[in-house]
Amino acid sequence: MPSILAGMCLIFAILGLVYEKNLYNPVTAFFGLWSVIIHAARLCLYGMYPASTNTYIIILIGIIGFLLGCIWVYFPRKYSSNWKDSNSTNINNRRTYQLTDSIIEEELEINYVLVYILLIMSLLYLVPNTIQIINLMRQGHTLKQIRFSFWNIDTSDLYNLRFEHSYRVYVFQTIMNIIPAIAVIDLLAGKRDKKLLIGCIVISILNVMVSGGGRLHIMYLACDLVLVFLICRNRIFISSKLKKVILVFTGMLIVAFVYVTIARDITSVLKSFYVYLAGCVPHMDIRLEPIIAERDLTYGIASLKGLTQPFLLALRLTGIFGIDQYPQIFLNASEFMDLRSIVYIGDGIRYNGFVSLFYYFFLDGRYIGVAVGSFIYGALGMWLYMNVKTKFSLRNLLVYAIYFRTLVISMTRLQFVQVHYTMAFILAFFIFKKKVYKTQKNENGDKICLEESNG
Repeated sequence: MPSILAGMCLIFAILGLVYEKNLYNPVTAFFGLWSVIIHAARLCLYGMYPASTNTYIIILIGIIGFLLGCIWVYFPRKYSSNWKDSNSTNINNRRTYQLTDSIIEEELEINYVLVYILLIMSLLYLVPNTIQIINLMRQGHTLKQIRFSFWNIDTSDLYNLRFEHSYRVYVFQTIMNIIPAIAVIDLLAGKRDKKLLIGCIVISILNVMVSGGGRLHIMYLACDLVLVFLICRNRIFISSKLKKVILVFTGMLIVAFVYVTIARDITSVLKSFYVYLAGCVPHMDIRLEPIIAERDLTYGIASLKGLTQPFLLALRLTGIFGIDQYPQIFLNASEFMDLRSIVYIGDGIRYNGFVSLFYYFFLDGRYIGVAVGSFIYGALGMWLYMNVKTKFSLRNLLVYAIYFRTLVISMTRLQFVQVHYTMAFILAFFIFKKKVYKTQKNENGDKICLEESNG
């Protein structure tokens, strides 16, 4: 069965490539990745255990649901009468309104003041914690020891309301999920603000240290860089010098990823990458056993935890509607979503955390939940992708970049179950400001700016 599934995913990925002629559409990206994951899991290298047929059935339902969600959005928009594949250089989605004696033009641009504030807020967390990490390393502790002994903080702890914990979960990690994408977009399609670029590099380096060698945000930055470049290269002019910078920077990120992996005392880099990629399949197989035995469903609470947790926390703290405790269904979902405990997915292969996005859909509604959840997830991705195609703007590009990451690391989890990732996704819609220009044409037909203001 896994061979058939891997073949299906490969066929769907190729079809997406044929239709869209790019690698960044959600169909090609998602199915290309899962063809590799399923094939790698089927090989059972390094003594990895095989997954059950039931787990592969769940994956099958998930990939079909994802495909149907993409199709449901794609074809009606692709073949509608007002379809227009935008290759415009109007990256800010400028809108023009003709008045009697003048022209009003509106466009979106990055709110740099707000971005600088976010950078400062991230440094308020990073600097003191970096000093603490340096002191630990001076005492002889490795990044692996720091990560698992000193810095293994549960960001999903529902009852930890200490300021530092709350600031990390709701503020700092939200910022770290959005700043790299903003910096990359500004570099390629914005004003190329040096303060923003330098700030992004600094907080990214400090974050690797503070997280004890965490590699996730290195992956985010590399993913953002490649995606934005592929989307923008045919729409705006990118100099050969900047292309070389992007190539070198991407190479540096790959080297940094490998270096951090080695620095965490991981003996075999190749084995680490293999387990990182394919381990989610046998791990999900093991984690599904208690869920199948449990009859209660979570009805969307698990998949929407990134939204429900802050909402329920606000109700609990304020006492509105007499709610002073989390509902039992929410606690049940949180219990099954706590995957920190170590299990063995092969001979000597310790694993935790990564169970793929399908696990959360199954927790919500079993097989129907996987079908419905995957359908919605695929439809959302295709809708965001089509927005970039038809209404190319910095905002649409940023929102799709944040979603696209979830495709690339969908073997880990459904990223939107994390509060900070969901908040970053929402923040992406509000990180821009509207500029309004009032212009008038002179006798030679040239535009003269009469007034400029923030909308």
